[in-house]
Order: sequence, then structure tokens, then C-alpha cells
Amino acid sequence: MTRQVRFLVPPDEIVADQVVLRRWSPSQVGAMVAAVAESREHLKPWMPWAQKPLDERTYADLVARAQESFQAGREFAYAMFPPDDASKVVGSCGLHARRGPDTLEIGYWVHVDHGGRGLATAAADALTSVAFDLGATRVEIRCDEANLPSAAVARKAGFTLQGVRDREPEAPGHSGREMVWVKTRST
Repeated sequence: MTRQVRFLVPPDEIVADQVVLRRWSPSQVGAMVAAVAESREHLKPWMPWAQKPLDERTYADLVARAQESFQAGREFAYAMFPPDDASKVVGSCGLHARRGPDTLEIGYWVHVDHGGRGLATAAADALTSVAFDLGATRVEIRCDEANLPSAAVARKAGFTLQGVRDREPEAPGHSGREMVWVKTRST
């Protein structure tokens, strides 16, 4: 039986360098569905969940589950917004407690029209600080070896490549090799 990892609950809003992270909420569902739809072709090579369209009902269910996980201290999902527009979703990110009792993993995606601007790196920097504040001693970013933009985010955010391991491909762009990027409290 797997032990359920629980962390302290982070803030509902995190202001980062170029982006504001707001905890997923029902009021964001329409904007999230639109952002995913606009970016779906861009996300399909890397994200298993982007293989088919998501409708508002499906996304509302995801948001409800995300709110439960957030309150329970297991998963912390945030919508990403530009600092000057609280209605325009430019991506999503989160901290996931699936790698061990003292480890949180960062996940992210950025809207196709906002890639390459440092938003994912700013979010990763902010989430790393939050993860350490919550008690994690290790933070990971995992991405497919072929996903060069995601690897660049990890590198720019100061993560160290710990290794590359074989992994069953889950999306069309996956090579079957997963990079594990790590930052510890002491680095």
C-alpha cells in the first residue's frame, strides 16, 4: 500500500517575475478550455491529456478534483496569467507529490502564443521556492529527452540534470527517454 504524502497548503496566488499563478477555480474553466483548445496542436506531442479535446464539463471535473487535492496537500494546480490581465490564461503549472515523501515535481505548459517568453521559467522558479517553504527537500522537473523547450526551462531555472531513463512513450513526440532534472534545498 502506498503511503499518501501530504504537504502544507501553499498560497492561492503566487506573484512571480512575469506571471501570476492562481489556484485553479471554477471561474477559470472557460478561459482554461479556450487556452487548451488554442494550444492543443502545440501540446499534443508532449502531453498525453492533450490527445483529445477537453470540453467544459470535463475541465470542470478536473478543477473540482484539483481543488480537493490542493486542500488535502497532495497536488497544487495553478492557472498562469499575465500580471496585467486576470482573465487571459497563458498556461498552467503545478506541484505534484508523486515522487516520494520529501519531493515535489513541477509540471507546466504554456499557451502556444506565449512560449519562449520565460513564463514557464518564472513559474518554475516561484514553485521551487514554494515547494521548499512547504517542506520539500527535493524538487524535480521531468520531461522527454526530445522536449527541448521543457529541458531549457529546467536548465534556466537552475535545475541539474540527474539522469536520463527509459520510459514508455505516452504522447506522439516522446522518444521513450525521460530526463530527470533536480534541485535540492542546498543547491
